[in-house]
Amino acid sequence: VEALAMSAACLAVPALLLLLGMCPRGPDSMPRAGHAGSLPEVSWGRTSDQDKMANAATTVCVTGVTGYIASHIASQLLAQGYTVRGTVRSLADKGKYAFLEKLAGNLGAADRLTFVEADLLQEGSYDAAFAGCKCVMHTASPFVIGKVSDPQATFIEPAVRGTENVLRSVGKTDSVVRVVLTSSVVSIWGNIDGRGEGHVFTEADWNEESTLESNAYGLSKKLAERKAWELADAQSRYKLVVINPGFVMGPTLSGRDDTASVGFLRDYLTGKLRTGVPELRFAIVDVRDVAAAHIAAMTSSTAEGRYLCAKAPMSMLEVADALRTKFPGYPLPSMTVPKLLLYIVGPLLAGLSWNYITHNIGIPLAFDNSKIRKDLGIAFDAHSLTQTLVDMADCMLDVGIVPRK
Repeated sequence: VEALAMSAACLAVPALLLLLGMCPRGPDSMPRAGHAGSLPEVSWGRTSDQDKMANAATTVCVTGVTGYIASHIASQLLAQGYTVRGTVRSLADKGKYAFLEKLAGNLGAADRLTFVEADLLQEGSYDAAFAGCKCVMHTASPFVIGKVSDPQATFIEPAVRGTENVLRSVGKTDSVVRVVLTSSVVSIWGNIDGRGEGHVFTEADWNEESTLESNAYGLSKKLAERKAWELADAQSRYKLVVINPGFVMGPTLSGRDDTASVGFLRDYLTGKLRTGVPELRFAIVDVRDVAAAHIAAMTSSTAEGRYLCAKAPMSMLEVADALRTKFPGYPLPSMTVPKLLLYIVGPLLAGLSWNYITHNIGIPLAFDNSKIRKDLGIAFDAHSLTQTLVDMADCMLDVGIVPRK
């Protein structure tokens, strides 16, 4: 019993990340320094020289460009010849975006990457950043891990106001014809059994279960996306397309250790979860597929509405099993923690309500990703789930986030 209690206490934070179903990314407002070591080489398929020359005339603004997802979007855009303008909190803090300059140089694209200061919560802050851009990829979002005392001020107001500020700047920029917004699957579902056990989630579903008291982060993502659609539907110049990723995994380009995804896998490799994990399933997706989906949403003539972007459901124990063969020397979990213990420690350590535990732990998850496959051609076949996790773990070991054994 003592061992199980220790396990439940250790997994409180990562359990929160997963229960929220978030699309983790390191916001450019609060990054920590990267680790020494070599970062993964970037290779995103083939784009002809002729296509690259044509794409260079298109400037795409990526908000929060140093983030986990955003940096992959920028890398793929540069590799395909596009001109990228990334927003950062401070140009003076060059160390936070130097990895992107190096990456652009390796791609021979140093002249096609620029940075502009912008504050997500300051009205008009993005006006200059969007000037002359044809597309805006809005990935930046306020993000706080763990229990908070005022979820309205911490999650709801920043998420909704930030989205509104970005789209109002778009509304003043005649050159922008398309906006691709990074939302989340938590905008689609709040509780896994919210529509009854056995329900298959699609883009037609909206999270109606999350509240300030139970999964305020999920509520904030839904309200922010609703605000985006409200503003987009009130005009006719630009088209809004929304990508709703699941739990995003895969190699980090920045080498930073401050993203929820990296923290989650680090807890596996360092043994923090060795005594067990909850029986929790989530929608997993490779960060490289998420980035490709954003670009396809920008370029596809058939792109329309929302896109649930996840490969398949996967349990926390299955994550450990996927890593076990390649990383035999690491203390990976081999059992699940009883749901009863989560009722005890969840509300105290991770801000998880009994209601949320009841409706998510041990509940099967099913979703339909056929729309993104059909409309955007995202087949999710470039990487198996195991390869996604192995690539991420290898990257973390290479850059020193976790010591290699």
